[in-house]
Amino acid sequence: MAIHVLLTGVLHKNAVSRTSQNGNGYATCSVRVEQDGQTIWANVICFDETAQAELLRLNAGDALSIQGKAAPKVYMKDEEARPSLQVTATAVLALQAKPQARAQPVKTRSKQAVKPYRAADRQEAGHGADDGFDDPLPF
Repeated sequence: MAIHVLLTGVLHKNAVSRTSQNGNGYATCSVRVEQDGQTIWANVICFDETAQAELLRLNAGDALSIQGKAAPKVYMKDEEARPSLQVTATAVLALQAKPQARAQPVKTRSKQAVKPYRAADRQEAGHGADDGFDDPLPF
């Protein structure tokens, strides 16, 4: 049974490029997916060349999303059954890492520094229709 999935997680180790016996290339990796305080491991295999290139470009710890077909699996750890996924990836998307806290605050302009334009301001400053222009628009 295969399920179409879109999962988001973190690359556990750098992906490994491999070659099958018939000479076709593929890549494998493990992705850690955390949700609701629970960790699920996804063992990923990728045959698509574009997806392989993106996967091999990433480093361990990078965030990514993977689209493909998944089959649920169970593995044993410390005599306890744990869930995992076997994913055949058709697309890989690198995600931006979570922003780190800034050491210094960002300076912003105050609301008083930005003054909205008003036609009355222009006329008060001595600009307007009496400047010798016949244009009715206050430039």
